Formats: sequence, structure tokens, C-alpha cells
Amino acid sequence: MNCYRIGGEEFSLVFEEINFVEVENKLEKIRLAVQKINIDEMLLDGEVRGITVSIGVSHIKTFSNIENYISSTDDALYKAKENGRNQLVVGK
Repeated sequence: MNCYRIGGEEFSLVFEEINFVEVENKLEKIRLAVQKINIDEMLLDGEVRGITVSIGVSHIKTFSNIENYISSTDDALYKAKENGRNQLVVGK
């Protein structure tokens, strides 16, 4: 797996030679692990806050070119955010 920072808080994880269902499972494990992080020790006001992650994922073999792949994945990410965040959405 390779990880690339796209910008801001957006990252791209590239998995090679791995079953797409396995990729979804790995990303869901990451989402659940992040959800369990408690950052109350980092806050001066003592308020307990959680961290969540929204994930958009696409299978590159589905698309004829990289631009369509990136667009589909980005659309899936924004759909996850629009639907309440803290979830994984598969691009079409």
C-alpha cells in the first residue's frame, strides 16, 4: 500500500494486486480504529472529542482513464461527508 497526501485533510491510499473486497475491509478497519481515538488529553478545555474519517473508494479497473477514477473516488468521498460522515462509500 502507498499513501499520498492529495491536499488538506485528503489522502489517497493505493493498494496493488489485492482483492477489492479486501481493500474495503481494510479501509473499514481503519475507519473504525480512527473512530476509537479519544483526543481529550490534547484539548485544553477538557472536552472529550472524537475523530472520524469519511472514505471514498473506487476500483481503478472499472475506469478507462485515471481522471474518471479520481472523479468517481472524489464523488464517493463527498457523498460520505454529505450522508453524515464517518462512513465508507464505494464510487460508481
